[in-house]
Amino acid sequence: LNFKMATRKKEEIRVKRGMGARRGRPRRAAEKVVSREVKEMVPESAMYSQLLDFERRLDTTLMRKRMDMHELTRRPMQVKVKRVLRLFISNTHVNQPGDLADEANPPEWTLSIEGRLLDDPTGKVDLRTPKRRMSTFVNHLFVEFDKAQFPFEDNIVEWHRNNTVISDGFEITRRGNTPVRATITIDFETFPLKYKLVPALADALGMVTASRSEAIAALWQYIKVANLQDATERDHFRCDQYLQKVFRAERFRFSDIAQTLPLLLLPADPLVFYFEIGVDPAVSRRQQVYDIEIETDDNFRSALNTYMLSPALQAELKLLDDQTQDLLQDIERTRTKRDFMLGFAKDPQHFLASWVASQVRDLSAQNASTALAESQRTAAYYTQAWAEPAAQRYFSAAAAGTRVAAQQASGELPR
Repeated sequence: LNFKMATRKKEEIRVKRGMGARRGRPRRAAEKVVSREVKEMVPESAMYSQLLDFERRLDTTLMRKRMDMHELTRRPMQVKVKRVLRLFISNTHVNQPGDLADEANPPEWTLSIEGRLLDDPTGKVDLRTPKRRMSTFVNHLFVEFDKAQFPFEDNIVEWHRNNTVISDGFEITRRGNTPVRATITIDFETFPLKYKLVPALADALGMVTASRSEAIAALWQYIKVANLQDATERDHFRCDQYLQKVFRAERFRFSDIAQTLPLLLLPADPLVFYFEIGVDPAVSRRQQVYDIEIETDDNFRSALNTYMLSPALQAELKLLDDQTQDLLQDIERTRTKRDFMLGFAKDPQHFLASWVASQVRDLSAQNASTALAESQRTAAYYTQAWAEPAAQRYFSAAAAGTRVAAQQASGELPR
């Protein structure tokens, strides 16, 4: 009366009936629930039930938050945050008069322009995480040296953005042993594109640079706060003393703002830096440092996508669920084995009679389907009273189908 043999026999019966073994079938959420018998046997299982209820409520909350985050990532918005780009302008020199160097090599100096994105306003730099390099923030860079000191060669160096070349800085090397004045002009990237407002519009809105959409929004807000919309003609607004300098009219139409705005926006001024390249042997390196405020994309959206689509997190949660279900199945099998042994120990005669009767019912159900399949393989099965009417109906249906197909082929019936 081995319990394992009985359990294995029942699993074989389930497979033959097409129900599938318990181990191989898809797991359901209900399988994580502790059975009533286990609760009666182990009172401490109530804590697991409480934990399971908390998990359901937590899953509901997480699902709702996940839907909110998914909706947030689908919105076509560009969130910008202000960061600080620290710009380093420096120069070094070699083989200058007074240096302990090879006199056969000509004197030269190197101008370096480097940038580094700071982590926070305190100025701390975290080099462990990858950041955007300086060249990705710059559209154009021009370095102009004093023409009087470079009369016979090109005194202007240009760099234009190329997405295939990404670097943290720029270096320019020239020969010379005298100080050189350099003018560095940098045009930083802005998205959306920033413009410089004409003085009249800048005075009215209180802003020097803005994108096209920002300028329109600020202008509408100014009209709303100043209550300048016409009471009778709602598609017009009155111009106060500041807007009269901008539009040169006492009344203006809202729909004409978009056409007039390009005349009020000028290209933004680039940043200009002045640096003197020194060749004094006593000073090996001269350096100037500037902090420039720039706008970058917020990483919050990409972090949300990474969290929501993380395969490692989903795999870990699935593994924990599978382990929980395996433990519950082991507990249930142990309980069934315990009930089997206790029933046999209390009343062996009655228990064996009940168990044998259960096995007989299972085998009878299995043999019933097997006996029907075996009887269909004999000739006597088809000499019964139902066989001749069934054959007539089959041949009649086949003849009717052949007749319809012939009529469709000849065109008498539509296909």
